[in-house]
Amino acid sequence: MPAPVQEHFDKKMLAVHIPDLIYGFGVMRRDMPANAGRFARLGRLKNFPLAMIPLNPNGQTPPSVTTTRTDIDVEIQFFGQWSATNEQVVLQNQDPILNEFSNLHGISLRRTEDALIRDTIMASAGFIRAVGGTNGDLPTNITPGDIDAVTTELIGNDAHRLFSLERGEDRFGTAPLSDSFLGLCHSNMIPSLNSMSDFTRRSQYPNPNMALERSEWGCISNLRVFVSSQGAVLPHASALGNDIYPVTIMGAQAVVAIDQDSFTSQFVFRPAWVNDPLARNSTMAWVASFANAISDDEWILNLQCTL
Repeated sequence: MPAPVQEHFDKKMLAVHIPDLIYGFGVMRRDMPANAGRFARLGRLKNFPLAMIPLNPNGQTPPSVTTTRTDIDVEIQFFGQWSATNEQVVLQNQDPILNEFSNLHGISLRRTEDALIRDTIMASAGFIRAVGGTNGDLPTNITPGDIDAVTTELIGNDAHRLFSLERGEDRFGTAPLSDSFLGLCHSNMIPSLNSMSDFTRRSQYPNPNMALERSEWGCISNLRVFVSSQGAVLPHASALGNDIYPVTIMGAQAVVAIDQDSFTSQFVFRPAWVNDPLARNSTMAWVASFANAISDDEWILNLQCTL
């Protein structure tokens, strides 16, 4: 009798870990034309002053007003990675290896884009420390008063809310939503968010379909919060050595992402008979161009919190 079969490989691979990608929400997209250099220059004009003095009754013309222009230069940079697969693996393995690898490269591309936007925000945006909590650390755990302090600062800087008012409906246990800024944070903040008495879970929206993505956790005051396991963490950075979890609170047009015309992202596959003299190794890769910047640092703040 032949030896008994020891194992069976299921034909379908198990799911891979794919975090919710949240930092691209609310980002202002701009195009960089091909053959236009490495830098995209974005400009902003300063407002004219108020005209508070009445015109001269004698017909004398007042002086001309002037303005100033502020430029932000954003450099286009290229990123990518590749993998090699021996033809022996493709021939002898019963799993569709190349299909699985192409999916992994796609996931890597989008995670990289999201992480680059996150790191730009962490490196460039200002911050406010939470001080209203009770855990004895600095910064403290998040409170509604800390959120109000940030949104008040943004409104004082003329930042525009990203979400409009959602009126209440005749549904039990639901609540209307104020016009809101966008909040982005790590999923470890979920217990702290849920513990705030004024926090409205997504299931309590006037209509749950108002939630933009599955990553939207809820709303408090003038802030709609999105969470992800790829959210920002500052390890051991608090006064007591605990991790700090920045909650990015931003208004419209606070962050800009530049797309390079003719080369935003590319998937590259070279079969073994093209890639290798012995036709044994195929390669698969992605390459993309990314450029991100804070377009107005008065319209975005990081609220630093601990748990």
